[in-house]
Amino acid sequence: MVSSLDYRTTLTSVAQLALPTLADWCIVDVVENNLAVFSNPVIAASEPTKEALLRELQQHYPIPVDADYGPPKVLRTGKPELLINILESSLQKKASNKEHLNLLCQLQIKSQMVVPLLVHKRKLGTILFASAQPGRHYTIADLEMAEELAQRAAFAIENSQLYQQAQEANRIKEEFLAIVSHELRTPLNSILGWVQVIRNRKWDEATIYSCSTNAICERRRTQASSASWIPSASIQANRARKVGESGSESCQR
Repeated sequence: MVSSLDYRTTLTSVAQLALPTLADWCIVDVVENNLAVFSNPVIAASEPTKEALLRELQQHYPIPVDADYGPPKVLRTGKPELLINILESSLQKKASNKEHLNLLCQLQIKSQMVVPLLVHKRKLGTILFASAQPGRHYTIADLEMAEELAQRAAFAIENSQLYQQAQEANRIKEEFLAIVSHELRTPLNSILGWVQVIRNRKWDEATIYSCSTNAICERRRTQASSASWIPSASIQANRARKVGESGSESCQR
């Protein structure tokens, strides 16, 4: 599971592994950029028709972020949700109109589990497992299995995010060093300009004014560029340091 540093690829594999033994479909929602937005989930289903229905529901009837059930509730509380037997009456309460209810009924869902993706008490998202088989209703044992699977997936997500943060910090560092290298060479341009004036003995007022103005503008641009990049580099360096520390702690645990 940790073989891929692209966590969406990893989660797709996790969702597909759950089919059809543990679920008839699986939906994985991940918190990205600290936003709990359930707009780009990983969806896998044992039947193409079920997957198409799930994507249509996601597109037209996304679950509210403040919903008191399902993934939003599990993400807020950090506690799993087990629905052993889902009745049509419960679907009616969740449906916003007849079309919505019709789509929900077509799924023929019988039982459902939603478990959090947690790493060191940090909430990374949720995984939903659903059964459409009349004879398969989830139990506490199934929930424990789902939580174990979610735990492994959460560690894979964390490893991927730490790697991406480290890569971004390295990119910012390289850009900063390139800027510093360029700015260190920039003052030489003004010196060379004045040397050229002396060599050519062009002491007229226009030439002197042009060289002075260019030198002042170049100096201001250098100061502004350095001022904007130094804080950014410092922040990224701190982030990279924290990433390294977090990675070490994860490996030790």
